[in-house]
Amino acid sequence: MMELTPRSFPVDPERAAGSPRPGPSEAQKTADAAFAAARGAARKPLFRPPPPKPAPLPASDDVLDVRLAEEIDYIRRMLDAMGERLAADPILLQRHGQAMQGFDLIAQMLGHVASVVGTCNRDAAIERIMPDMRARLTRKSLFG
Repeated sequence: MMELTPRSFPVDPERAAGSPRPGPSEAQKTADAAFAAARGAARKPLFRPPPPKPAPLPASDDVLDVRLAEEIDYIRRMLDAMGERLAADPILLQRHGQAMQGFDLIAQMLGHVASVVGTCNRDAAIERIMPDMRARLTRKSLFG
C-alpha cells in the first residue's frame, strides 16, 4: 500500500525500492499523440514569410553607366556611415532626430538611382523603386 513520508507526498513502496518505473499507459500515449497533433496543427507562424527577391536586372552595356552607378552607390554607403556616426551621439540624436531620418531616406533614394542608372532595363528597375520616386520618374512631361 501507499504510505506517507514526512513531506506528505504519497510514495509507492515498490518504486522506492528501486523497481523500474512503469511507462505510460496506452490511453495516455493516445492522449499525448492527440494533443501533440492538435498543438502542431493549430500553431501558425507569427509572421508571413518575406516575398521572394526578384532576380537581379542585367547590368548596362554602357561602361560609363555602370561606373556612375558604382559611384552613386559609394556615395550612398559614405552617407550611411556618416549618419551612423552622428546617430551614435545621443545629444545630437535627441536634438535633431527627425532631421537624422533624412540621411536614411536620401541613402535609399541614392540606392534607387544607382540601380536605375546601372541596368540596361531601366523600365523594370523603375518598377522596383519606392512609389513616390517612381511617380516622379514616370510622370508625363509638361512640355509635350
